Amino acid sequence: MASEIEKIQTEYFDTFNSQHFIPEDLNYLILDKHLKFLEKLNIIENSAISVFDLYQNRHIYLSPRFETIFGFSINKAHEEGNEYFDKKVHPDDALDAMKIASYFFKAAFALPLTERKNYKLINDYRIKNGEDKYIRVIEQFQALELDEHGNIWLGLCVMDLSPNQDISLPLQNKVINFKTGELFHFPGTTKEIDLSKREKEILGLISEGLISKVIADNLFISVHTVNTHRQKILEKLNVANSGLSLYSYLNHKFNSRHTNRTGISIRRIAYNYNVQANSNVAFSDSMDYFVDSKGATSSFQFYSQSKYYLKENLVVNAGLHLYYFNLNNDYSIEPRLGIKWNFKPTQSLGFACGKHSRPEPLRTYLMEVPTPDGWSKLNENLSITKAYHFVLGYDWNLSHFTHLKIEPYYQLLYDVPVIPDSSFSMINYKNDMFFSSELTNAGTGRNIGVDVTFEHFLKEGFYYLFTTSFFDSKYKGGDGVERNTRYNQNYVLNLLMGKEWQVRKNNIFSLNGKFTVLGGQRYAPVDENRSIQYQFVVYDNSRIYEEQAPTNYYLDLSMNYRINKAHYSHTIIFQMKNLLMQKEFLGHAYNYKTSSAEPYELTIMYPYLSYKFEF
Repeated sequence: MASEIEKIQTEYFDTFNSQHFIPEDLNYLILDKHLKFLEKLNIIENSAISVFDLYQNRHIYLSPRFETIFGFSINKAHEEGNEYFDKKVHPDDALDAMKIASYFFKAAFALPLTERKNYKLINDYRIKNGEDKYIRVIEQFQALELDEHGNIWLGLCVMDLSPNQDISLPLQNKVINFKTGELFHFPGTTKEIDLSKREKEILGLISEGLISKVIADNLFISVHTVNTHRQKILEKLNVANSGLSLYSYLNHKFNSRHTNRTGISIRRIAYNYNVQANSNVAFSDSMDYFVDSKGATSSFQFYSQSKYYLKENLVVNAGLHLYYFNLNNDYSIEPRLGIKWNFKPTQSLGFACGKHSRPEPLRTYLMEVPTPDGWSKLNENLSITKAYHFVLGYDWNLSHFTHLKIEPYYQLLYDVPVIPDSSFSMINYKNDMFFSSELTNAGTGRNIGVDVTFEHFLKEGFYYLFTTSFFDSKYKGGDGVERNTRYNQNYVLNLLMGKEWQVRKNNIFSLNGKFTVLGGQRYAPVDENRSIQYQFVVYDNSRIYEEQAPTNYYLDLSMNYRINKAHYSHTIIFQMKNLLMQKEFLGHAYNYKTSSAEPYELTIMYPYLSYKFEF
């Protein structure tokens, strides 16, 4: 056991030490920006928040909630460093936490730079509170900032009391990609997982990529028995799905100017579809969309990217990515380039361009339709959608408290799946859409716009954030006609503002507001004659997304009053949503009394009062 502990500890420290920081390249002014936001967040959130510096290997920020919620001493935590928290973790969970941290960071280091901040590690484990009693907490960790060389430099930790206070349970974990919603699990504990002989046998066949029917045939058992074993295996392994991801990379520093990272990412996804739907409910009562398929597919991404300093203030990032999707045996070669020029200490210009690709939802490839020769998968050989991205960037820190960022961009999409001689394009696809037609990769699209961000960080109790986007989004379907996409709302503006005042000695009153201007949703004109004929709303899809609903204006306000005491606090929160009584356009509904299709709109304005007691 001692050698096993030493092995885990060695692996843990080796993983963290695999990053190579250059101290003079770490801009701690970025930290000031985050701390101002976190201090504001601490007023309205009931979570303990910390920032961990992986270069210094210590917490450089601990919010007051560590004392008010868990009874920890922030002064001792800063004095004793990591040892203060390490000795509080339950000994049965400490090694598991180290193992999981090693898994997480190895996987994160292998990811492309653009994806490293997309993943969150969530651990549910036991720790001693200020009264020296074990409690269960949920700790969430994600990369907050990368340094100029792509190292994970600052990490954001959020700790809350777990709703499950069963102290007998070991550490539990999961990893979430909060951009895609994908869920992953690492091996949970150092305890032996009790799988039966048959379960181990089935697990081995699953790892070879075999589906349940093939496993059943090999073992001379029923498919139902295999699926029952699979469910038990998932429960014992604490796995929510049967996906598998593997990341590996090689990092090399040629000299002080040039570093390179080369790696591979493999993702395997198991699927089990049984979908039946009617793709045209206005004209038919029968099902014509079928997906009944079970199996697994994989995607592979190989990449090599270099960072090179032409000058101290001029850096180039260049790389090549190769993406392969084995469900349809399609691939994409993707060159990428980025340049950043710090022409003044507080100002920089940047340019980035690159090719990117994505597969469609799996059920698109697996859809089956009846043909004279039996059931056929019309789209199983459909190619993946590809796009070229071009972005300019101007960044200006006007002061320690104000920041301006302007980013014009252009995106060109091609090989977009479309239905021939139709306005349909997968650019506009939503999960509630069903179709039974063959797709071709003849579609295109383009997006052009500019994003502007102007922010004033919390200073003397006041902050504001202004963001706006102006854009134009077009596409060509299978008929070759250029149209608006469903997302072409043209503009969105957001203004957030807040002020807090100290009342009496320790109490705080704050007033916060948000104002949003959003271009109206796009929709197709209603075909009045056919709607009356079928007594159902029928849209003229030859003119899809020509019409646009009115502009939306939203105003939200909140007032908070916080009473701080030595060992507890009260917070009264009053919020008003949609003060302007904005109507939300939800489409059209058929009115049987008037025999016409009418706009369907909904207005919701709701106030609510909440109270929090923290101790």
